[in-house]
Amino acid sequence: MLRFLVPCIVLLLLPRVAGAVEAGGAARGVCAPTVEAWIAACADAEYLELGAFECLSDRVIVEAGGDAALRFDVARDGSRSFRRVGRAGLSPLGEFPDWNAEPEPRRRALDALAACLARDATFLQSPALATPEKPPAAPPPPEVPPSDFQGRTVAAWPSLLLTGLVAAALGLVGGSLWQKRRGSARTVPRNDADRSQRFQASPVSVILLLCSVTLVEAWAICAADPDFFFPDPFHYLVVGSALLFILAGFIRWPQVRRGLVTLAIAAPLVILAMEWRLSAADVNNRHVAASSDGLLRYTYRPGFPIEESEGERIVVTEDGLWDVPHVIPKPPGVLRVVVLGDSVPNDPSIPFRRRFPRQLEALLAQKAPAGQKVEVVNVSCEGYNTVQEVRLLERVGLRYEPDLVVLAYVLNDPFLQNGGYRRIGNSFFAFHFANLVVRRKCPAFEHMHEGYTFDLVVRASLSRLRLLADKHHFQVLVAPLPLVEPFDDPSCLSVYDKVIAAAREQGFSAGRVVDAFQGEDHRAFLKPQDALDITHPNAEGHDRMARRLAELAAPLVLGQATP
Repeated sequence: MLRFLVPCIVLLLLPRVAGAVEAGGAARGVCAPTVEAWIAACADAEYLELGAFECLSDRVIVEAGGDAALRFDVARDGSRSFRRVGRAGLSPLGEFPDWNAEPEPRRRALDALAACLARDATFLQSPALATPEKPPAAPPPPEVPPSDFQGRTVAAWPSLLLTGLVAAALGLVGGSLWQKRRGSARTVPRNDADRSQRFQASPVSVILLLCSVTLVEAWAICAADPDFFFPDPFHYLVVGSALLFILAGFIRWPQVRRGLVTLAIAAPLVILAMEWRLSAADVNNRHVAASSDGLLRYTYRPGFPIEESEGERIVVTEDGLWDVPHVIPKPPGVLRVVVLGDSVPNDPSIPFRRRFPRQLEALLAQKAPAGQKVEVVNVSCEGYNTVQEVRLLERVGLRYEPDLVVLAYVLNDPFLQNGGYRRIGNSFFAFHFANLVVRRKCPAFEHMHEGYTFDLVVRASLSRLRLLADKHHFQVLVAPLPLVEPFDDPSCLSVYDKVIAAAREQGFSAGRVVDAFQGEDHRAFLKPQDALDITHPNAEGHDRMARRLAELAAPLVLGQATP
């Protein structure tokens, strides 16, 4: 076995080892032109004095001049950095017991560099961040692009290693059975009567068939399109069942062998039964109706009465909004704020008066000048992504003549699938099972924001929203709402910053709502009746979100108030 496995492992690890040796042996030198260009562009965009202090093999030391007077470490791998931005990292160099107590120019320089990294971090993907001062005698080999097209990444080496080991194990199994069969054929005379009672397919053919299916499924796992950010769980189900079936064939104890065979056959059938049962569980909501609009897909059913948590009854408005009615056209002297969102503004487990759109209206009214009326219209629908939210604004929200549009962004907003069906990839079961097995959720949402889907769903929608804002003369505030996960999780913080940077590219105002939760235990904002729900905070969470949104929105909307 070792004679077969060791060469496979060595062959699969050689590229990884060679890359590590090459990275470790890279010398310090002057910064590559791509690094200099990025620093110059960041300095121009953020109005900072920036320069390249030193470039290493995997990081760049950027020096901020002026009042900031500090150096920052921009690392390719941000797992140990002070602030993570995508896969990159950003750290101020020095000892800072309390970063929030540092002078404002330093904190602004860190935020500006983070925004630049969120906009463009492609220069960190270059194999050489530094150009050696003394070029080597032999010319370097041509640079190999890390991907075959934008958004398509090469399969990770652990997946390839796993595939190789599975192939090696299956080859050993097939070879062992073949040798055993040949040895039996030499020592035992052929008995035609016994042979007629056996299963006609040879064990070798069964093994070869399982090997081929397993290898095809392993390739499907490794070659999955990264733009579709959730893997298909059925591939793993097939591979696991096949390997369990093969393992059972080598168990000497009959009872254990029969149990494993039963599990290998029954487990897929049980999961398929649960898939069928859950496939219709979420689309039977009577308050939701299909829409003829191909982008919206569905809306709330106009006129449908919805029972609230405290015995209240809210009737869906005639234009499909889960809100109190508002007069159309807008009366003179009224300032209107339209909130775009998904199920968070419409969480039925939160009393209607405690949800953040209703509280936002009350808080803005307190801040408004005497006699100035402010209304907040909740233009949201559960399961919507950013494309659907902007489309609902275009179809319905513009009727209310907003002065300010607040995009309440949730980290699952790049989701491309129909939000009326609660599933991950092709699986309804995985949607409900994932919360039980995935302990840290933020990295999954970070991965969701790395591919082409974020550009397609979020950036394109923000561009569309810019056109609508210019045409209909309203301001826009993009406010990423926090997940009920540790509020200092670097993965979630990097995603909030990326969304804010994309909003500011369109000239929108933007701010992090999670800042209102810093220093708090996230478990205090989980709903006791559903502690696994990390996207919908409890009523205390809505209180804090409303106060933070009022701080961000008041200067934008009340600045238009007529004295």
